Amino acid sequence: MLTSRRSRVLALSAAALSGAILLAGCGGEPTPEVELASVGPGEVTETVNASATVTAKGRQDVSASLGGVVTSLEVEEGDTVEEGDTLARLESEQVEEALEQAEAAAAAAEQIDQVAIDGSGDETRRAVEQATAEVRADAEPTLAEAREEAEALEDEEQREAALAAADALETSLETTVSTLTGFGDAIAAAQDNTADSLSQTLNTLLQQFTEAERAQAQAAAEAAADQEEELVLTAPIDGTVQFGRSGAAGDGLGGLAGDLGGLGGGLGGLAEGLGGDLPDLDGLDGLGDVDGLDGGGEDLAGGTVAVGAPVSPGQPVFTIYDLSESYVTASIDEVDAPAVAAGQDAEVTVDAVDDEPFTATVEHVDLEGSPSGAGGVAFDTRIRLHADAEDDEGPAAALRPGMTAQTEIVTDEVAADLVTDSRALVNRDDEQVVLRLVEDEDGEEARAEAVPVEVLAQGLEEIALEGDLAEGDEVLVGGYEGVGDGDVVEVAP
Repeated sequence: MLTSRRSRVLALSAAALSGAILLAGCGGEPTPEVELASVGPGEVTETVNASATVTAKGRQDVSASLGGVVTSLEVEEGDTVEEGDTLARLESEQVEEALEQAEAAAAAAEQIDQVAIDGSGDETRRAVEQATAEVRADAEPTLAEAREEAEALEDEEQREAALAAADALETSLETTVSTLTGFGDAIAAAQDNTADSLSQTLNTLLQQFTEAERAQAQAAAEAAADQEEELVLTAPIDGTVQFGRSGAAGDGLGGLAGDLGGLGGGLGGLAEGLGGDLPDLDGLDGLGDVDGLDGGGEDLAGGTVAVGAPVSPGQPVFTIYDLSESYVTASIDEVDAPAVAAGQDAEVTVDAVDDEPFTATVEHVDLEGSPSGAGGVAFDTRIRLHADAEDDEGPAAALRPGMTAQTEIVTDEVAADLVTDSRALVNRDDEQVVLRLVEDEDGEEARAEAVPVEVLAQGLEEIALEGDLAEGDEVLVGGYEGVGDGDVVEVAP
């Protein structure tokens, strides 16, 4: 709520108590003794007060996208790091298996060779050669015999005719052999061409297949490599490191050890109660001290992440705080939120820092509110302190995120001709008035006169008004409880 509103209520309550004491101490109807304040020009500062919490300039969790085990820590808690610095390295069986499978797939894809289909053209040529050779072997003896018989003829004309027939037969033989050879070569060439065409087609398909296999293997290898890179945790921003909490395994084992130790003590007590008839159970009462079962052992000391600790996907392993500047987040009540805006000046008092209030500036007011502890709605407001958090000797060096604070935000400054003590404002019959002191002509008697006013601005101690008042008027600010318009009053000394 507005500071000035709370202050007014407190002031009126105090004044009411004072008036009650005066009335109780006097008999009859004494003249009320009142306090006065003058009216005059001035400036009124309106403020909003709210509780707040110290926050860092920036805060970012560092988590692992894959589950694994911490194999090395490159930083210690409280170290200052820069964006990109390595914080920790993890190891994951899942990633190792993925890398091995990707490498095996790539090797298998590389081992697929080109294919060559034999068209059997050479066999056709050999078959033709053998066939023509057989034809020659069968025909040549006949030709030789015919030629020999022709040569033996005495009749020249018959001899020449017979020799001509032998020549024709030889020519026919050569033609037949040539035809067979040509036909065989053509068939062989066709077979070779068909085989080459099939080989090219098959090799093209095989190449497409192997390229797809290689691409898949490469994609799998790159994905596994990316996952391997994700096992190296780096700082997302400049800042100071805080370790996250490890898994609950250590705490669970510690609790189990405690339970076993308690069981040992209980059985030991039972044995003693039975006169020692049970076996010696003294060893059971030390189970709670078993190394590694006392809350996680050395690797999980304090419950923070350490070498050997398991990390689950999404589990915050570190938190980086940017402490280069100091901020507070104030919770502004919905009644006051419309008056608060970025750029307004503020003062911040931190409970844990015994020093002067920090000057500050409002940087941001949330657009949407959230339920407050008081049952209403509040709007988070980010306020930057005018202090160097890196100054080791300055008061800001003692600030830590989470500390409680109080803020006073200047929402308006109003200059007016009629300014007086904020305690002068009174609600009478649903109307805001001030009680002006009016003296009679001889100055022997003073009365209270109710003057309706409009509030222009209301601060912690002063209020700016508009109404039938003038500079120099005096108004009642205390002891006026029960005083009505026109009542005689007495000014307190």
